[in-house]
Amino acid sequence: MKYAFVFGALLLVGFFVCGCVQGTGPLPGIVYANITSPSYYDAGSNSGPGPKTGRSKAATYMALWATGDASVAAACKDGGITKINTVDQHYKNVLMLYGSFETIVTGE
Repeated sequence: MKYAFVFGALLLVGFFVCGCVQGTGPLPGIVYANITSPSYYDAGSNSGPGPKTGRSKAATYMALWATGDASVAAACKDGGITKINTVDQHYKNVLMLYGSFETIVTGE
């Protein structure tokens, strides 16, 4: 029984340390990460970020369940955007207990 408990504890620790909440962030952060990175920029427009901003988000809790819609389409709908200028990604991780991924779209 003692060995079963130790094996279970090691399995649980391994599960949390394996990076299951890593997501698609540009840099790993097992203890903490709070990173924003560019994903798309329309260099041909020469206009930089647009006047409107839309956001969409998905989150995971203890790598046990995840919920949300972090798609570009959802962010465009949120901001009323029909022409995309830039797309950024914001990634957050806290002790691999909570992780979030946010898409930030600017445009017109």
